Amino acid sequence: MNQIDETEVKITESVDEAGEIAEESLPIKEKETETSLAADESKAEETAPKKRPLLQVPVLISLGLVILSLLAFFAYKIFWIAEPEGVTWVWSSETDNVKWYYEFEKDDVFKAYVGSFEITANYSKDKSDDAVSKLTISADVPYAQSLGCIFFGNEIDYKITGSRLAGSQEMTITYPDDPEGQEFVLTQTKERGEELELPEDFKEDEALTGEWINIYSTDDAKQTIVFNDDGSMSLSEAYRFSNGNFSEIRRNCTYTVSDNELNITWIAGETVVHHSDYVIKDGVLYMDGAAYYRADSEKATPDEAEE
Repeated sequence: MNQIDETEVKITESVDEAGEIAEESLPIKEKETETSLAADESKAEETAPKKRPLLQVPVLISLGLVILSLLAFFAYKIFWIAEPEGVTWVWSSETDNVKWYYEFEKDDVFKAYVGSFEITANYSKDKSDDAVSKLTISADVPYAQSLGCIFFGNEIDYKITGSRLAGSQEMTITYPDDPEGQEFVLTQTKERGEELELPEDFKEDEALTGEWINIYSTDDAKQTIVFNDDGSMSLSEAYRFSNGNFSEIRRNCTYTVSDNELNITWIAGETVVHHSDYVIKDGVLYMDGAAYYRADSEKATPDEAEE
């Protein structure tokens, strides 16, 4: 090589070292390394785990099925309840043209309504036989052995059909001990007995208004009279028995008062008006041959009341 050629080579190498190295001049191994890193980064992005929603589609479907099942169950129960509780039942007597209303309440409390009377007793249910539903109304009700088609102390077989929500339920009751096998059909209703109209232009006797208790009453046998300031009143007899049962006979009435005379009205098949004189002496009410003391006062003794 001559002198000129050597100088050109040195100048060329000097420029290449001072300047940027062209991509084409990179070694093959470096190019392969960069390409591999780029591919690895791209693959890492593709394979990186994605965040999943808290509720997956299968979970949502399962929850939906459970909710639908529960709704269907409760809808079935509402439509086809086959127990007597929670409904007012009515039975019409064809012989005396009287309607009897019955209710089965919480804590085994049975209610019967006729006219303006309200009778309370206890009841029990027997679920030992899945094929037959049974109940019994307590016999601990004074002065009566039956209320309409309900006979006290007798086992009753009952069957309920129809839709409660639609208001079309019927309860058919029979008595296993009845040789004739009579069937009594009670129907669902929104009514409950008869209501008396309050007297117009009622004039209150403030000395009479309030609750009065018969002086012979005890914790187990209690007779009360309540006079309200709107002309309504009630007379009741309540009894508690050693077996834990309770019964009450309540007469819901209206009354007017004038010159120590009461005109008391109630409904028992037909409207009844009862006239009674009364007098209040030393805090004791004398009425219909009985004596009463105020519920919020000290109890008078029989001797004190007779003085």
